[in-house]
Amino acid sequence: MDRLRSPGGCPWDAEQDHDSLRRYLVEETYELLDAIEQRDRASLREELGDVLLQVLFHARVAAEDGTDPFDVDEVAAGLVSKLVSRHPNVFADDGAVLDAEPQHARWEELKQREKQRESVVDGVATGQPAAALAAKLVQRADRGGLPQDLLPAGESVGERLFALVAQARLGGADPEDDLRGTALAFAERVAAFGVTVHAVAKPDRDRETLDRAEAIGVRFVDDLTALARTCDVLSFHVPATADTRHLVDRGLLSHVQPGTIILNTSRSDVVDEAALLEAMDAKGVRAGLDVFADEPGGGTGEIDSKLARHPNVYGTHHIGASTEQAQLAVADEVVRMVDAFARGEVLHQVNTP
Repeated sequence: MDRLRSPGGCPWDAEQDHDSLRRYLVEETYELLDAIEQRDRASLREELGDVLLQVLFHARVAAEDGTDPFDVDEVAAGLVSKLVSRHPNVFADDGAVLDAEPQHARWEELKQREKQRESVVDGVATGQPAAALAAKLVQRADRGGLPQDLLPAGESVGERLFALVAQARLGGADPEDDLRGTALAFAERVAAFGVTVHAVAKPDRDRETLDRAEAIGVRFVDDLTALARTCDVLSFHVPATADTRHLVDRGLLSHVQPGTIILNTSRSDVVDEAALLEAMDAKGVRAGLDVFADEPGGGTGEIDSKLARHPNVYGTHHIGASTEQAQLAVADEVVRMVDAFARGEVLHQVNTP
């Protein structure tokens, strides 16, 4: 940063000040949050570096201030001093804190004392998103023992939204995260209406079938690797053969995008379950499955599957038949699921009897 801000460095970097850099700090922070949300470790590493760049940039700008200069070393020293003073149980003989909640309360108590604040809401960052701001104000007021009748009780949109946020925060939820999750789910449903279908072009596929598929917008790729790199939803319905065993393996999953959805309604050995579990933990991959390894061979039985218990898996019972009764039942269920989707409700199912 010294080189970039100095004569002969970057003209753009040299022109920036704290105000002009504000939007970049916000943008980089949200990109970091996206990387965390998507469990994309490569992006996480990159975005942490971008946020660190903003810290270094602002510190370098601050070092040039004519009245109150400070540099990144002073920023780091202040942070170390804060961590030591806010953790007397760790860095001084001040008794043991047994769990996180008392430690958090002690942190707030020491912070209040250091800042010499007159109100429980002093120091709340008012530039944060509205839901997060309302939740923080409610949290501070509750911690300060203020009566709940201070909460807005009117009928305006803002007052009703504030009341919902307050109810969620006082109930132990994080309304900002909950609203964000709901918004992302809505965006995913909206995007699904513009979905582009890709498929692997089989060498023995007849020209008439290919023409019909292309006429309705299906795009063909050469192999599964290209499909994995292109699509955010991969659906497998193939016969159980030696060639399809572990078709979905570590090699294929290494090419999928973070958050990709894997659908398998074939046979359980089409998916390498160990590899899928690894991809779920490392890349946030999700799966819709109606078949699992070691399923009971008969109509009833018990199954204990680590994959089925994973929170990223939506599992349904395998229909196990192609009878007319089963086909009609599946058709009825498809109609129900599409009707629910049109109303904004997503039924997490692959197929059901």
